[in-house]
Amino acid sequence: MPTAAEAMERHKQLVEEMGIHKVYTDAPAPPLVWPSWLVHLKGAPLKIQQGVDQSKYEYLSSRFVTSAPMTAIFSFYEELLNANGYRVHSSKLGTGQTTSGISQNADGYVEGSNYPNGTPGPWTVIRVTFSRFYLNEPIKVRIGFTTHAFTAPKRSF
Repeated sequence: MPTAAEAMERHKQLVEEMGIHKVYTDAPAPPLVWPSWLVHLKGAPLKIQQGVDQSKYEYLSSRFVTSAPMTAIFSFYEELLNANGYRVHSSKLGTGQTTSGISQNADGYVEGSNYPNGTPGPWTVIRVTFSRFYLNEPIKVRIGFTTHAFTAPKRSF
């Protein structure tokens, strides 16, 4: 019959083997480098700009204007993100109405995330937004690329 200390040690060993109460460590954000596959709707490379948002996170972005149908933009970037390991977890294709009552595609977005070391852990987000304000106006597309460090939860026991 094992002693209480031996039983506790065996319990801790089994918990660790099963991944229960896993101990996580902080991890830095992935490199802020624009993926070569993240291209214009027509396959061309994009002009990339660097910036800092209101939360002081660095980001990369690109903008362009297109006359492609909004549904084509939506489908292209949804498929592109999913095909490159950025699981699309949020998306929208919205309609608006002109003052004359004509319904039109007005705005939308596709957003996907990638956890290069598995979840939980540091991650990268790509968000593609597109919109227009007037019927038959060209559509403005903005692609944002951000990376995030992982802060491990504090253990309470």
